[in-house]
Amino acid sequence: MVWYQKEIRLEARKRGFHVVTSEVENHLPELKSIKKGILHLFIKHTSASLTINENVSPDVRSDMEKHFNKMIPENMPYYDHNLEGSDDMPAHIKASVLGSSLTIPITNGELNLGTWQGIYANTAIMAEAENWLQLYLEKLCRATSLIALLKNYLTKTICFDWLKRILFPSNAVIL
Repeated sequence: MVWYQKEIRLEARKRGFHVVTSEVENHLPELKSIKKGILHLFIKHTSASLTINENVSPDVRSDMEKHFNKMIPENMPYYDHNLEGSDDMPAHIKASVLGSSLTIPITNGELNLGTWQGIYANTAIMAEAENWLQLYLEKLCRATSLIALLKNYLTKTICFDWLKRILFPSNAVIL
């Protein structure tokens, strides 16, 4: 097995759900050399998340944004963490709900996603800087990093034979 690891800087984006499949693929030319493997993505940001959803209709992305904003609203009186802006605590909750990582199969040098599937990054960037801390954080958060870990299974036979030897020793009787 061969492992590749790379840190990817996503382009700065406004708040919302964004399809980043092509951007991820463009940063990973190693994909082309992997016949069978996996891509594990981890987003290094506490108020951003990853998910897989429809990659064609922009209505899906805007509906997701509207639904999450209604489900997890800003300016709730019970939020204590609000120094970084009214959208920060909801962004942390959204990140926890959606998650910080994805695992996608690789087949014949391509991500093996469904016909209409794409990798979404949900980002939460502060709309306006009200003080120096927000201004600093806004600049710091404009670009988000992903860690991409690719695992290349060299041959199916080697992996399967190794598993078969463990599960079914030579003296085992298979019915």
